[in-house]
Amino acid sequence: MTRRATRRRLMQWIYSCEIQNNLDEVFSAYAFETIKEERELHYAHDLLEKLSENLELVDGLLDELSLHWPVARMNKVDLALLRLATVEILYLEDIPHEVSINEAMELSKTYSSPDSYSFINGILGSVVSHGKA
Repeated sequence: MTRRATRRRLMQWIYSCEIQNNLDEVFSAYAFETIKEERELHYAHDLLEKLSENLELVDGLLDELSLHWPVARMNKVDLALLRLATVEILYLEDIPHEVSINEAMELSKTYSSPDSYSFINGILGSVVSHGKA
């Protein structure tokens, strides 16, 4: 499984947990059952662990940076992608910020509304700037 495929699986899992209002179950075995490569499994585990530990902080930052679109009103696919990429940017230092942003934008072009990629790009650019402050 490629890193993009792993991100797609994680985005789907984060989305599913959000829809079911059950983010506490983020470590369910289901999230990992299709990931076979050790490197990708390690990445997925790290990302979900960091998201679970820092969900309030991540959502608070997204609320702050999105101005007129609080997390509660965001498209749930966009929110899943923003959470995933924000965790990569803030907590997974081995992944270049540009890669995190580009991957989130590309996934949004497939799974979200036509204009979502520009919204995601703007928010994630602000996440990077905020992290440097």
